[in-house]
Amino acid sequence: MRDRASALETAAATPSSTSSVMRISFGTITLPLYRTLAASDRYAAVQQRQFRIQPLRASIQWAQTYNPPMPFDSVLKIADANFPTRWGQFRILGFEGVVANPEPCNESLATPMKRVEAAVALVMGDIHSSPPLVRIHSQCLTGDVFHSLRCDCRQQLELAMGMIAEAGAGILLYEQQEGRGIGLMAKLRAYELQDQGFDTVEANEELGYKADCRVFELPAEMLKMLGVASVRLITNNPEKVAALESVGIEVVERVSAEVASEATFEKYLQVKRDKMGHIDDRQPERVPQRLSS
Repeated sequence: MRDRASALETAAATPSSTSSVMRISFGTITLPLYRTLAASDRYAAVQQRQFRIQPLRASIQWAQTYNPPMPFDSVLKIADANFPTRWGQFRILGFEGVVANPEPCNESLATPMKRVEAAVALVMGDIHSSPPLVRIHSQCLTGDVFHSLRCDCRQQLELAMGMIAEAGAGILLYEQQEGRGIGLMAKLRAYELQDQGFDTVEANEELGYKADCRVFELPAEMLKMLGVASVRLITNNPEKVAALESVGIEVVERVSAEVASEATFEKYLQVKRDKMGHIDDRQPERVPQRLSS
């Protein structure tokens, strides 16, 4: 990993015709909404955006000026290729970002000085003439590949792919953030705890992790590199909306990612609604009991 980070730093310092490099530099900036507010305030603030009213408009009023460490040393486009799928013709683009001084998700585990994050973008059609449909999807091996019914990840992935295909244009951003960022093996350990009665948030916390380790910074930078300034975001997660808007990408519409529930993951959906603030498009919105940190 250290060698890979060094190689990426060298590439960022010496752009070539085969890689696109974005170096992100901050002076004095406005702290993103989703990091500034306490969890309860953050949820209330996002709720005030009235997700059910289209088009969606940002109303970020709460800010704090500070000089943070740069979140990425560099973000690079690694590859760009044709990608035929059963939903139609896409292009698949690979991106990697070097994160300086990453924030630990589990205080009991050693955190590297630098971490390389990877993600891919599936791009279909004209994404510049109007705000494209965009889905930010976190990797879920168990759901996306093995069709697990412990979660709704595969159904949401296929819903998004179908929406993009029907529209004839859009972007799927697929991040390597298994188990809300805790990794595959930790996720399987969390499964064991869930079998004993813990819910998904409680299981992560029992293992020493945050309820959700994702911050969605890399997808935002990928959109910038693709030249996309406004989107129609397929999500029921207010954090994703806040993350994009906090870096200047306008979410003009929230498109529901609601899928049919299964008895095997109804509790999983309830926890997302009640503890993590996800929007339930089947019911009136309600304030959750608590949110992930």
